[in-house]
Amino acid sequence: MLCRYDVQSLTHEAVALPGLLQPGCERRRAAVALRNTTRNAPEALKPCKEIDAAESRADHVMRAAIARRCREAADTRQRIKPKGIFELLESATDKCQDVADVMERLILDNA
Repeated sequence: MLCRYDVQSLTHEAVALPGLLQPGCERRRAAVALRNTTRNAPEALKPCKEIDAAESRADHVMRAAIARRCREAADTRQRIKPKGIFELLESATDKCQDVADVMERLILDNA
């Protein structure tokens, strides 16, 4: 993606978003490992809530990044290029959230 858009430098938001994605992936793994834990539903739901919080932070970072690029970049191309990268990274956190939502429903249905 960076080559496709010929990105010369990364903004701090482009670096921060993967940092929010990694814990979401780790918590997703924890949620899946606890999927059969019906005796302790609050413990099993904890990773799902942590994923939700990370996804919300990623939404905020992405929106702030796009708004900042629109304010600061004089060239329209420089406004648009990073937008695709921000959206791609944020959509990965959305996928973690999708897994957390399914896991949460399964845990609650079986509790």
